[in-house]
Amino acid sequence: MLRWVLHHLRMIRYYSATRRRTVWTTAMDIALAGAVGMAWPTVWLADQFYIRTDPTVLVGGKVYQDVGGSFRANLAGDELPFELVRDSVFYANFEFSIASERRGWPFVTSHRRPEPSLEMDVFSTGRSKELVDLPSDSPVRAAIAAALFRGGHAEELEVWRGSIPGADHRIATWAANGIIWTLLLAFGGGTCVSMARLGWLFISAGRHADRRQRYRQGLCTACGYDLRGNQFGERCPECGTLTQ
Repeated sequence: MLRWVLHHLRMIRYYSATRRRTVWTTAMDIALAGAVGMAWPTVWLADQFYIRTDPTVLVGGKVYQDVGGSFRANLAGDELPFELVRDSVFYANFEFSIASERRGWPFVTSHRRPEPSLEMDVFSTGRSKELVDLPSDSPVRAAIAAALFRGGHAEELEVWRGSIPGADHRIATWAANGIIWTLLLAFGGGTCVSMARLGWLFISAGRHADRRQRYRQGLCTACGYDLRGNQFGERCPECGTLTQ
């Protein structure tokens, strides 16, 4: 099987036309190689700096403390039973902020969830809402966590606990973005080389027209020296260019 493949590859190479090596073909090869080399760093840069922030979800509620010192929390719109409220003391209001980011272009390469922030105003202190960082063994934190779980915010609760990573990378879209960026960069590099070659052709055509005009007028095609009195000379006496 391997010999058959190598044989057909040799036959394809034998019958294929040899590619002419010029400055422009070399520039095109460099542009294509650069596109392949720059595609993945570009995908990484897009993941770092092209950020689409989802609307922040705010979850508010109240924390109560009963006569035994235990804490219980409830979300806004989900009031505690009257019996529990009657035997409890209002402790604080809280607001739980949940944010998320989608990164990458054109497809989302990672979904990041910054650590949720918690603001509280404790009734006994009389302070307005301020950011707090409750320790993991805090009973107030446990009460808020239970209220979030009952309210259907289990995924955000896991991020708050650190049980799931804050960033979710998607390998499939990383690969798709790499292919797309390779094609875009290759197209851009090839277009730049083609435009440069077209400009060079215009410049060369203009120079060729100038040389033909000078030749018709009996002037040196290189420097424009008047050669009409130099009929037997083979070179321009001014610049040394061959005239015949």
